[in-house]
Amino acid sequence: MQPNSEVEVRPVTQEQIAALRNCVNRKIEEFNGKGRRNKYSAAIVKVLIVAASVATPILIGWKGVDGKTVEQLVNWALITSAIASGATTLYNFFDYKDLWAQYKVARNELASILAELDYLKESGLKNINVTQQQMEILFKKYIQVCTDTNSFYRETRLAKDDEGTKK
Repeated sequence: MQPNSEVEVRPVTQEQIAALRNCVNRKIEEFNGKGRRNKYSAAIVKVLIVAASVATPILIGWKGVDGKTVEQLVNWALITSAIASGATTLYNFFDYKDLWAQYKVARNELASILAELDYLKESGLKNINVTQQQMEILFKKYIQVCTDTNSFYRETRLAKDDEGTKK
């Protein structure tokens, strides 16, 4: 008998199943949070850009006020113009639609790992035991999803950062 064959046939403990389930659930929550925060931040900043951009010409073109008020309106227009410019830069930091999609894909892949785990667990309890090899396959899928998502994040951020410095 080969040394690895005993390990592959040995049943998986409930603790191992629970540990993998916890890892996957934590990562799903992490990706949910990252995607949601990033998307909401982008939306808030976009609204700020629009509001400041609309306010600037209104303030500059305001008619029927005295000289001192016109001066104040122009100053406020300069401020809103600066806010629009600054917010545009900030928007570029949050506007990662590709990452939002990747987080969704990763969550779906992680959910499929949970489904496979449930299937194996139920099959193991009724028919045969879940093997270490089956758990190893699921754990490797989990690691691959995390690695792929981290690589995609790094590549996307670096590409966008490089794009921003070329302008």
